[in-house]
Amino acid sequence: MRKIILSIILVISMITVTGCVETDSAKVRAMSEEIMQCFINKDVETLKNMFSPAILTMHDDIDEQIQNAFDFIDGEIISYRIPTAHNMHKQTDGGKATLHTIQPRISNIETVEGKIYRIYYAGQLANAKNEDRVGLTGLRVDFDDGTSCNIGGYPD
Repeated sequence: MRKIILSIILVISMITVTGCVETDSAKVRAMSEEIMQCFINKDVETLKNMFSPAILTMHDDIDEQIQNAFDFIDGEIISYRIPTAHNMHKQTDGGKATLHTIQPRISNIETVEGKIYRIYYAGQLANAKNEDRVGLTGLRVDFDDGTSCNIGGYPD
């Protein structure tokens, strides 16, 4: 009987933990899709609104940075790949996220010109101490020749 109860508790714990990871991955995947739609539609305003208030305060030229990133990609985007695994770090207190950072990438961004790009971005989904840092903190578009274009980021 003791083994049955222990097994039930273990199964419930596994379901709870797996559900949180899947929810977090779904949030990141949705964010990646939204970023790609901004690049495809050249939607400066929507991408700008994804950045944290702290980044928007630090970078008064964010609109120009975003437009430069859009212009950096040569040609219309015809395909891309959003990986299912993402680099995430989460701290909790009593089951509530106090700090949740992400560093995903979007790969194999192909244009009609036959060029391939990647987008790396960082952000915070939660920050109990600094709520103005919730949102994207930086985004970088890389081209295969080693050149890149950056948006946002915290100063070193």
